[in-house]
Amino acid sequence: MASKLAPAVAFSCILATVVPGRADPVPPSLEMLEGETDDMLGITWYRDSSQWDALVTYVRFYFGTKGGRVLPLRLEVQYEGENWLFTKALLFKVDGRLFRLSPRWTEWNRENYGSTVYESIDFPTSVSPALVSALADAKNVKLRFSGRSVHDYELPDEEMAALRRVYWIWRATRSPSDKRARDQARVLVKSYLDEKLARDAAKRAQDPRAIVESCLDEEPNEHAAQLQDERDRMADPFAQDDHDKPATKLITLSQSDIVTAMRSVQPKIQACANQFKVTGTARANISVASGGKVTSATVTGKFSGTPTGSCVETAAKSAEFPPCMPTNFPWPFTLSPR
Repeated sequence: MASKLAPAVAFSCILATVVPGRADPVPPSLEMLEGETDDMLGITWYRDSSQWDALVTYVRFYFGTKGGRVLPLRLEVQYEGENWLFTKALLFKVDGRLFRLSPRWTEWNRENYGSTVYESIDFPTSVSPALVSALADAKNVKLRFSGRSVHDYELPDEEMAALRRVYWIWRATRSPSDKRARDQARVLVKSYLDEKLARDAAKRAQDPRAIVESCLDEEPNEHAAQLQDERDRMADPFAQDDHDKPATKLITLSQSDIVTAMRSVQPKIQACANQFKVTGTARANISVASGGKVTSATVTGKFSGTPTGSCVETAAKSAEFPPCMPTNFPWPFTLSPR
């Protein structure tokens, strides 16, 4: 499965038509997911829009459609870190229940970008239907990668919510007559949209320029260029057009580009950990403008709104990228005071 999927529908366009409080503003459908079509096989693969990033540890469901037929659900698991684990088994603890998987029917994919290593595996959920059912309604999920070394990972709330959305949309799409699946999918989709509306409203209230920022990367039509121009004018209202200079070619950031840039701020992240004496992972949503400058870095989770989180946000904003297409991605910063 490809590491990045093109949006099947612009969320800014969907949200613009949603009225807060209205029941079932958008029916559960594939439009709520992100899709990418494999022209060779004629399969369109779908996953949750919040899980496009391939540079972090994650657990996610995805599925495909072909010729109007919904294919079986699949599970993809990835470890990201600085040391190889050579994982052989996965141990899930879902709401206190243990599930062990020792995949021998497929191989682990192992890659590295600079000093960061990745181990991932992808398999059909039919190998453990009980695990899939447990994940679909889980309140707490812990995962252990077990190999030559061991790494424990606790799924954040947003990742568990994404698992639920994909699972129930898959069931509702595969079996339209399944009333429970349809109802569950509607509830989860509405909850996601309501939360996103609230976040966007709060962001606009704090900074009017966020209207342009939030739409820029999601607008698929002819207004995208206008939004880019508007954002540039807001960033520097006194800037003059200079059409005589040759246009700078904008690249699409690769995994290596992102890893290199984010690793460059690690000394500042370490300084934050040392200053506030905290341990854990600060997850931040990073937005990079076309000039390669980080325009926003927002820490989520337990460090959101804390002095540690503010320190991490400031450090992340100092990352520098080559001239590129506007890009958004999440990034986990490990905090370990020395």
